[in-house]
Amino acid sequence: MTVSAMRMSLGFLVLLSVLPSCGKEEKGGGVSTRANGPSSPAGNQSEPKGQPENRVIEGVVLEDLPGKAGEYFRNEKKQQEARWAKQGWFQPASLDLGEVSIGKVAHGVFKFRNPTGKPQTIQQVSSSCVCQKLVLNVNGKLIPIPKKQFKPIPIPADAEGSLTIDVAVTDVSKKLGEVLIRLSDPDVPVVRLKVQSVGVDEFQVSHDGKAERSIWLGTMTVRQSKQVAFDVRSRDKQAFVLKMPEELPKGLKVQIHQDPKEPSHWRIEGTVGPGLSPGPYSKTLEFPTDRGASVTVGVDAMVSPRFVVEPGYLPLVMIPKKKGKTATVTIRSLDPQDRFEIEKVAIENLKLRRRPLASKGFQVKTDIQKPGQKVVLTLTVPPGLQPGPLEGGIKIYFKNGQGVRLVRFVGFVR
Repeated sequence: MTVSAMRMSLGFLVLLSVLPSCGKEEKGGGVSTRANGPSSPAGNQSEPKGQPENRVIEGVVLEDLPGKAGEYFRNEKKQQEARWAKQGWFQPASLDLGEVSIGKVAHGVFKFRNPTGKPQTIQQVSSSCVCQKLVLNVNGKLIPIPKKQFKPIPIPADAEGSLTIDVAVTDVSKKLGEVLIRLSDPDVPVVRLKVQSVGVDEFQVSHDGKAERSIWLGTMTVRQSKQVAFDVRSRDKQAFVLKMPEELPKGLKVQIHQDPKEPSHWRIEGTVGPGLSPGPYSKTLEFPTDRGASVTVGVDAMVSPRFVVEPGYLPLVMIPKKKGKTATVTIRSLDPQDRFEIEKVAIENLKLRRRPLASKGFQVKTDIQKPGQKVVLTLTVPPGLQPGPLEGGIKIYFKNGQGVRLVRFVGFVR
């Protein structure tokens, strides 16, 4: 028995062992056979309601079968891969095009020949979408391979040439492509070619020795400034021109310098701040080049306000009815150069049991511990209030256009 016959026999036996029987039912040792419909010999039960006459046989992946059967088919698959790699039509069977800059086209070439000594035919060529263009060279004649309406290509005996594959790189990722070629050669009916490439930026951006396109400056104050610096190099080691952006974001100053000893290296240096607005700071700079592609770098920071009010929300929790309660709020500058002044403080929106409450007896004492730098406010809740939920707010008015802050407080009188 040949290997192919053994493989077919074993595959058939495996399928019989894993698939349910179809067309036979065992009833007390007897067998009823259904032909073109439910069987109706005496003594047999009728087909269950809703059971279709034609049963569906579900396929299985032979390599996933357990035990020796699955191991056999997995080994067969490996051997088939090896046979595909050793076929004499195209060499090599796999190409690694390496790193390719975004926007560029990678070219791969598989050498080709007809090893049979007889005229053959390429009957079909199919490729994945990563392969943008296929051109077959047969004895010096270039034959573009269309993706649609393919016509068989005759291959003379002992013909030689190549198959060129173009792969368009559109983003930073690993690209995997495959070309499946069907031949009239009975010994090698199918050739599978693989190609891969890795999309990379044409320019390498780094700072502090790390390949990163953005820099995190951490937390900084309104009056503070911090240095930023990036290195930009062309991946092909060739000289290029880096240009300044047409407009820089407010609070950011940069300069660019080309390394006189290494024309493929540029240095971006600058400062961020002072005078940034409080809150998150996130800017992206785009530097044009003479190659059409741009270099982008990002600068991020968190700008703290000139002063903070702590806490921003005041939980009074339980308020003894007979004693009342006190709580404090601290206002402080984050930078010694920053100063603030309080114009006035007021209590507003007082409610007890969700009803408006007069502020009689409520007080806010202002204690200036460090002029312009630190102030402590003490809230006093008077005794004698009726039990129930209490809520309100301390409104702080600052001078010199520094705004208004509201500190809400809540508690429960009992």
